[in-house]
Amino acid sequence: MNTYRDQVVIITGGTSGIGEHIVRRMAAEGAKVVTNSRSVDGCRIEEELRAQALDVVWTQADVSRPNECKALAELAIERYGRIDVLVNNAGNKPETLDRSVASLNDSDLQDALSTHLNGPFNLCTAVWPYMAEQKYGRILNFSSGHIFGSMKDHGIIPFAIAKAGIMGLTRSLSFPGRQCGIRINAIFPAALDTQWNRVGWNRISESAERHLAGICSKRSLWPFIKWICSRDATCNGEFFSVCNDNMTRIFIGDTVNVSCNGFDAVGPCVEELSNAEDFYIPRSIGHFFGEHLGAVKSEQVASLIAELSRRDAE
Repeated sequence: MNTYRDQVVIITGGTSGIGEHIVRRMAAEGAKVVTNSRSVDGCRIEEELRAQALDVVWTQADVSRPNECKALAELAIERYGRIDVLVNNAGNKPETLDRSVASLNDSDLQDALSTHLNGPFNLCTAVWPYMAEQKYGRILNFSSGHIFGSMKDHGIIPFAIAKAGIMGLTRSLSFPGRQCGIRINAIFPAALDTQWNRVGWNRISESAERHLAGICSKRSLWPFIKWICSRDATCNGEFFSVCNDNMTRIFIGDTVNVSCNGFDAVGPCVEELSNAEDFYIPRSIGHFFGEHLGAVKSEQVASLIAELSRRDAE
């Protein structure tokens, strides 16, 4: 099949691990692929795939640098004239992994944010005007299960903070996206057969490699990625976890209201809410606050905002 025939797809960090696998599969599906890496040896992927008559362009770029994110989008436009899909895959393993919480500092956090959150943000804004003009686009961001925390590996906290930010980025951009044909979602990928996961294990045997791939492989991510980045996908602002043949939906929910009058009621309310099974998924900030304020006060707020807007327009 050529699901992506003549579509232009930017895949960041496409010369190793999950990113390389996506580049190979997208190119085989007929896409015109633009990818990058920080290292100069990334050119091998372009040379290899172009020798197979596949349309792949590689450039050296660091997604932590806003100007290089912009240049990556401009390269796609200069070469092909449009951008249909952006896959924000690029990332690196935190050097802080074995560190204690007390040893972490602001520099560690900024390093994690620059690659894992600022990079996707800058790439989204770089491709946005082109996708909006053509009234079509698909963006896939990469989050991580590390946002749920760990009893050890506390040094990965800066990385987890950045990946939690991906949820806010994805959800927030989905609203302007729906107005111009852009769909943006996020994946929580699970793959043990990548250098990202093996780097701390030193050298392992080929049989161990095969066993890891059998447990949870990057290859199993492709069916979901192929679908979510295609024209068939209409979901927007959603988060999905993918591991082998298993897929789940991850969401941010809010419980139903409980009455909490005064200090003495706070403790019992917290306990009740912590065990609550009834919840809803806020569709927007208006929906969220509307549930908290109730119908009467929500109408009052809406009327006040309308009145203030009218006065500003006069």
